[in-house]
Amino acid sequence: MLVPVVRLERWVAAHRTPQSVGVRARIVLAASAGKSNSEIAREVGVSRPTVIMWRERFAHGGPSALTETKPGRGRKRSISAAKVKAIVQATTQTTPPGETHWSCRSMAKAQGVSAATVQRIWEQHDRAAGALLTALHRLQAREPHVALSGFDGHRRPGAGSPCSPSPSVAPQAASSAASSSARGVP
Repeated sequence: MLVPVVRLERWVAAHRTPQSVGVRARIVLAASAGKSNSEIAREVGVSRPTVIMWRERFAHGGPSALTETKPGRGRKRSISAAKVKAIVQATTQTTPPGETHWSCRSMAKAQGVSAATVQRIWEQHDRAAGALLTALHRLQAREPHVALSGFDGHRRPGAGSPCSPSPSVAPQAASSAASSSARGVP
């Protein structure tokens, strides 16, 4: 039992250990010190049935059992996969009337969700790459001489927020646009 105790003590002391695992490790360590379930529950700040459950799981599975979470635990998704897909498709395949791109607020209003929800979805789906690619394709449609070769659609590190008010433009496209405006071409 010495090896698991050392591992559990390390987990409790480590700053990167998830809080849930640290609590479970403290439960087992207190039990190995001979404390009662009620004492452990008060000390750790959990219920007595929780103490009993984690002691049993540790007895059957050892330290690795403390890191496992049973399926069905945790907060359930409040936005369906279909709604996420609709937001991503609308972002990449449409534009709002009279605008060049979607903002968090305009997409949220159009889809009936909050702006924070749209922002989270865009961050998860890397909306900036899609917006940049869309902007470059529009630029190429207006000015066919602009080459898109070498652009793979991935965001540059530190390219800004996915909810920025306007899409980024790749350096080659920006220089082409700047030179065409300098020549008086709209």
